[in-house]
Amino acid sequence: MSSESPTVSTVITDASCFILLDKIDGLTILESLYSFVITTPEIAAEYGKRLPAWVEVRAVENRPAV
Repeated sequence: MSSESPTVSTVITDASCFILLDKIDGLTILESLYSFVITTPEIAAEYGKRLPAWVEVRAVENRPAV
């Protein structure tokens, strides 16, 4: 069995991820781990600070599925 982690290029985050990483000055960890970091306008508002340019804020397209 391989000990390597699978490669993930995209992550969809919630506010707690941004808040906790910001507290340890570690937001750039997300950028270094993932090619794309996506969040929603609601999560961006809950975070309450300006997000880095490499975070894409995108509205949910299929709300009934959420």
